[in-house]
Amino acid sequence: TAFVTLYIGLYGFLILVPTFVKLVDGETPADAIRGGIRWVAAHPTLSMLTGLITVLIAGVTLLLTIAFPLFFAALAFSFQFKIVTVTETNRQKAGISSTATA
Repeated sequence: TAFVTLYIGLYGFLILVPTFVKLVDGETPADAIRGGIRWVAAHPTLSMLTGLITVLIAGVTLLLTIAFPLFFAALAFSFQFKIVTVTETNRQKAGISSTATA
């Protein structure tokens, strides 16, 4: 059961990354969550990479105790925002719908 709980928590975290980006873009919360689920389903490797790099950023900033409260949130969100927006921009340039079903 611990593994299932960890998996559900990780999946929820991965969905929240594009969800927050979509909320910043002005979407409603329900549409942002649906968009987050679709983004993670359409980009599983990129989603996992984003999560792992976020953990790496947390680890590096924890080593620099003073930097953690100052830099972690800014670095993590900036990285996550860039990943999601660049992916969506590339999909639009390629003419691929961002509302593809999972």
